[in-house]
Amino acid sequence: MVSTCKPYFCEQKTLKLHNMVSTEMIYLIMVVVLFLLAISDLIVGVSNDAINFLNSAIGSRAARFRTVMIVAMLGILVGATFSSGMMEIARKGMFNPEYFYFKDVMIIFLAVMIMDVILLDTFNSFGLPTSTTVSLVFELLGAAVAVSLAYSMRANLIEVDGALMVGGFSEYINSKKAFEIIMGILLSILIAFTVGAIVMFFVRLVFTFRYRTMLRWAGGIFSGIAITSITYFMLIKGASDAVFMTDETKMLIEENAGLIILYSVLIWTVLFQLLTFLLGEWVLRIIVLMGTFSLAMAFAGNDLVNFIGVPIAGLDAFLDFRNSGGVNPGAYTMESLSESVPAKGYLLLIAGMIMAITLYKSKKARTVIHTTLDLTRHNEGDEQFNSSYVSRAIVRIGRHIGDNVGAVVPRAVKLAVDKRFRDVNDRSQTDAPTFDLVRASVILVVASALIAYATSFKLPLSTTYVTFMTAMGASFADRSWGRESAVYRINGVLSVVGGWFLTAMVAFTGAFIVATAIFYGGLWVTFMFIGLALLTVYRTHLLHHRKAARRELAEKEQAVKSVSKQEIKTRALSTVPETLEEIDSLYLQTLEALFEENRKGLGELRKRSKKMRNDTQELKQRLPNLLTKLEPDAIPISHSYVQITENLNELAYTFNFITKYAFEHVDNNHRGLRSEQIRELKELARMKNQMTKRLISRLHDPDQELANEMQVEYRKILQYMDQCILKQIKRVKSGMGGKRSSMLFMNIISETKNLVSFEMNLLRAHVQFIQS
Repeated sequence: MVSTCKPYFCEQKTLKLHNMVSTEMIYLIMVVVLFLLAISDLIVGVSNDAINFLNSAIGSRAARFRTVMIVAMLGILVGATFSSGMMEIARKGMFNPEYFYFKDVMIIFLAVMIMDVILLDTFNSFGLPTSTTVSLVFELLGAAVAVSLAYSMRANLIEVDGALMVGGFSEYINSKKAFEIIMGILLSILIAFTVGAIVMFFVRLVFTFRYRTMLRWAGGIFSGIAITSITYFMLIKGASDAVFMTDETKMLIEENAGLIILYSVLIWTVLFQLLTFLLGEWVLRIIVLMGTFSLAMAFAGNDLVNFIGVPIAGLDAFLDFRNSGGVNPGAYTMESLSESVPAKGYLLLIAGMIMAITLYKSKKARTVIHTTLDLTRHNEGDEQFNSSYVSRAIVRIGRHIGDNVGAVVPRAVKLAVDKRFRDVNDRSQTDAPTFDLVRASVILVVASALIAYATSFKLPLSTTYVTFMTAMGASFADRSWGRESAVYRINGVLSVVGGWFLTAMVAFTGAFIVATAIFYGGLWVTFMFIGLALLTVYRTHLLHHRKAARRELAEKEQAVKSVSKQEIKTRALSTVPETLEEIDSLYLQTLEALFEENRKGLGELRKRSKKMRNDTQELKQRLPNLLTKLEPDAIPISHSYVQITENLNELAYTFNFITKYAFEHVDNNHRGLRSEQIRELKELARMKNQMTKRLISRLHDPDQELANEMQVEYRKILQYMDQCILKQIKRVKSGMGGKRSSMLFMNIISETKNLVSFEMNLLRAHVQFIQS
């Protein structure tokens, strides 16, 4: 058949078709990128939300770790197959899609996924649990606001009223939803902590820490209420939006909620009372594992939108645009996203499998779990957080209120309550559970009940916030926050809560910036931000790997049952020369970099000195745990080993000051040292290096002769440093020395004097240690 198309029109038609194919290909690539980011988001998101359902089971050791993981993985797989109505939040929850074009919706979705990966991975690496729901909501809000503002600015610039905007700015954004989320954060924090503390107080008052006796008589009613809360939670929160739940079934459950609860309590109470007589405390293990399964199921069924809701919405938008017949992506509005579309079952199942595998493999998930366990553990140990002015003030105020209340309460009542809360367990046991099965059950029951109750009233409570704050309230009421740990635990809670609010601000601001940059920068800026997201994940992975290595070392030391004299000697003979050699090497490198005014080199040396200071500080902090495990034959040498550790810590602390002075001097662009100052410091470095090498070479077999020889060299170095200080004073007097360089020179001499003094103290302690 001969074509009748004229050459010009044929060319135009071909060009139009080519442009259409190119445009479709670009947006198809974007959809693929969205799903790749979703896989990464699933991995980092599960690492964050694992705390919701693993905290109680792992903390109480209700079962082996592998068993707990299998139960949680089954809960995730079951929950992931439920089509949650929450998927709509990604399509139309925070903005009205009918006011946006396809091109702009894709910008919003890309900005959200890029920012979500960066944000969640960063929080996970620092072990801080945050809300994936809040991050998603505020990222959607920030990106939508950015695109809306870009439209407004463009409309004003070209002065065409209504040409680019369909409605006003308020019509673009669903601000009501954002307000509900913010109120949900506040409600979650206050209600969960308060209810968790009150329930835990009365449950412990009934069961005490000798709960096995009371469990035989009160275990039935406690288990009945607990299992009813968990099953009702599974029914309301976990399965209410499942595809197999018809409207009639949902209505039937809602209308008969009271009867369901009543019959459940009666049936479960009778059943578990019989099981209590047969199994004893195993009924509590069943409660904890059921609660773990229900929370994992609800997490996967409801929070899956946080990870794959945006890519699925992007895919739906792309399919709708492709069927439009080649309309300009900047002129095709997205009314189709306003319609409710059921989620695709196979995508949900694939996502559930990724989540389950990640849960089992992810080390970052265990880091987040450790944060909560450290803040709730009943036994004492190293604290993850430092104290702060606010936490110290809260503890002082709390003690003052407690003293005033205690003055009013009759003494007999106080003694009776204290007797019920008397812990019969040995808190110094390193292999003891973080807390007992009673508290684990309370945490799961209260969290399940609060979330189910809030869901039935359509209140937006975060599962992360509820479970974390319930655990904190329960540990507070259970008297786990004693005077030795209260300031650190409270500051830890404040840090996590502050991180939640920070999540909202960073999510909104970050998504706003990314969306604005993509809107004006186009495709190249898009892939630049994708690369930035991947780089962030890689860097935080390295950071987390280093933190995990330190934690594993600490856990290995905790697991040691006893420490012999030979093990103490081995530790000293490996740690002391290694630390001395590293400090001496870094000292020479610091002076060399200072002489050359090498700012970058000094910056790296500053980081290494801080790391060394932290390492020796950790070594010192682990001393109490080590001393409690000493065998009788190791006790006589423990005093010398403590002195060795103290001197190593002081050496690292002193050297940290030297790098600080040197780096700040160069960083502030002050004038360099004079040639005579450099010459004197080089000679000092040579003398110190010679003394340290001599010390290291004889550490395995030190004697009094070595101590006398070292004392002679020590006095020579002190005399030389005194001469250097005298020469500098003369230079200043004659006007030859600048103020900043003089201060730097004197500080280095002073800290070097401290270094060699601590080396001599270390030698004396080491000689005494080896001889004893």
